[in-house]
Amino acid sequence: MKLNINFSNKVSFIGYNLSRIDENNFVVTYYWQCLEEMDKNYSIFVHFTDKNGEALLKKGHRPACEEYQTSEWKKGEIIKESYFLILPDDLQEKDIQIRIGLWHSPKGERLKVLSKEYNDGNDRAIIDELTII
Repeated sequence: MKLNINFSNKVSFIGYNLSRIDENNFVVTYYWQCLEEMDKNYSIFVHFTDKNGEALLKKGHRPACEEYQTSEWKKGEIIKESYFLILPDDLQEKDIQIRIGLWHSPKGERLKVLSKEYNDGNDRAIIDELTII
């Protein structure tokens, strides 16, 4: 799915692919574009929520399996990263929203979602909805 979600004029989330392996297992591939070189190493978070934004499952990771930190990204570069996602068997919600963002620890500061049509008000971008069967 192609998107263009601006995070603090530093990085754009430009799309993703979600491939189901079996009932609860997926391969997720994200595509990012560096808009400005960064001096911090941000982590990526993904929240699977109900329609009200309440987190049902939270996942976080460093980009590219910690092999290519955001402070190394070059302006204009497109970064592709893939990982496996396993949804727990006890996930009861059928309609799930996927919300994504970038944050820096230790204070947990998030990059701002500047693309208003995607911003959920908590600097998480709503990128899609899934129906779990």
